[in-house]
Order: sequence, then C-alpha cells, then structure tokens
Amino acid sequence: GQHGQALQCYQLCLELREAALGPEDLQLISPLNNLGAEAQQLLKYYEAQHFYLRALALEKKHLGARHLTTATTLGNLGAVYVQLKKPQAVQCLQGALEVQKKE
Repeated sequence: GQHGQALQCYQLCLELREAALGPEDLQLISPLNNLGAEAQQLLKYYEAQHFYLRALALEKKHLGARHLTTATTLGNLGAVYVQLKKPQAVQCLQGALEVQKKE
C-alpha cells in the first residue's frame, strides 16, 4: 500500500542525498527517520531499528545527545525495541523522556 510506496520514495531520497552529500551529512537525518517510521508502520522492526540507529548516530554527531530531535529518534527506537522485546527499550524511552522534560 501507501506505506510501501513511501518506503521506496524515502529510500530513493536517502540514496540521492547520500550520493551528493556523503554518508555522514546532517541532511540524511530526515530521510533516515522517515524510513524508520515507514518500516515501523509496515511492522518491519529490524529495518526500522537499522534506520533509527543510523539517524541517531548522525543526530548525536551533528546535534548532540541532548537535542530534542535526538530524543525523538531515541523514543522511536525505544518503541521498536519494545516490539522486538529488547531490554534496551527501557533505557531508550527513559533517555528520550529525560531530554524532553528539560525542554
């Protein structure tokens, strides 16, 4: 359906930006988070985890660990970890909440 099409579009966007800007550019964060969200909607949790982890690494590098965008991605990753029954879910969700409380 539409989520599958969106996933393809965001993947193309990521590939184009990555080719033009390199694999560590700040402008990759948005398509990575969009890919994570679409994969999550399609119940493709391992794919979502991959995209969120990559976005999180770029956010920490460019924006810092205490940035609201970083916290949002951390919360999204935590939600994926809940679905995957990974113990890191609690740490991610608590970390996201801690940053959001201070904003």
